[in-house]
Amino acid sequence: MIRRIARTILPGPIRRVLGRAAWEVQYAPTRANRVLRRAARRVLMSNERLFLWTYKRTSRLPAPGRARVPSRFPEEEDHQIEAVVNELRQNGVAIWRGLFADPQLLEDVRSTLDQGFARWEAIFREREDSCPEVFDPETRWKFHRGTKQVYDMDRRTRIYYSLDNTPPAIRRLMDDPRFREVACRYYQVDAGPCGYILGEKLSPSPVGDSWHVDRIRDQFKAMILLSDVGLEQGPLKYKQGTHQKPPPKIDHFFYQYFRSGVEWCYVSPPLGDSAPGEVKLALGRAGDCVFFDTTGLHSGTRCQAGERLALVFGFTEPPTFRNQFFSHMEGGMHI
Repeated sequence: MIRRIARTILPGPIRRVLGRAAWEVQYAPTRANRVLRRAARRVLMSNERLFLWTYKRTSRLPAPGRARVPSRFPEEEDHQIEAVVNELRQNGVAIWRGLFADPQLLEDVRSTLDQGFARWEAIFREREDSCPEVFDPETRWKFHRGTKQVYDMDRRTRIYYSLDNTPPAIRRLMDDPRFREVACRYYQVDAGPCGYILGEKLSPSPVGDSWHVDRIRDQFKAMILLSDVGLEQGPLKYKQGTHQKPPPKIDHFFYQYFRSGVEWCYVSPPLGDSAPGEVKLALGRAGDCVFFDTTGLHSGTRCQAGERLALVFGFTEPPTFRNQFFSHMEGGMHI
């Protein structure tokens, strides 16, 4: 039915360009086909309705014969993984309570982050206010602040850990097979290696974050809470059901960011508030893990008391059909 509709509303040349581009992405990504991909990008840039139709159509799981075979786990754990994945598919966000509840492991990870945050303080004490981040060649970690003016507003202390020099305690979390299995089953593909590791401390601040998506292309995050998070500790909030296929009015921002070649996407706060879907707050105890699809609207909230300590793992390049299709659209959705 969808193919018949497409044949009716789309001119033949456009259908052939988009169809050929999709085929080339999967089977023949050669240099000679770059011209074709650029042509497809120009077509999508020229028509918002066509882009949105194409974008939403690329949100699909692989055919049964191509889907990844799930890894085996003990029955109880396997049921828990399936429950998390099913909730993710429905809402875009799910919480696995107590996934990493080992007190000694949590203490080791918190101690590692505290040492990093102390180094963060020493680094930016000597930097100009306009310096947003510093790469440390000794540890190969990136210490991020934003400008001091920005930091004074959001009070986010962030460290991006090197994947080839990850502290042992953090490595233990990253190597847990249950953690990665959720991402693989969600997309039904091998999600690939973790793309980055972020240690973050949120302190009391004047303002919180605003509604946004991290990437227009498919990306998956897991946030491990390292401290108890209540309403006053700035929990993550997520608009359930806005993932994969953006709702009306929000989808206009996806198109505009595609045209500009930028992947992240902020929307106006009133528009985000009025988008359909219930707001889920990622409240929990230390050791809980929050999984979420970053194509859905989400935002940090203002920390009012205490602190929110978390470790975030990002699967940035799962080989989904959408990522394979749009990663070759030079300029649009690929920077």
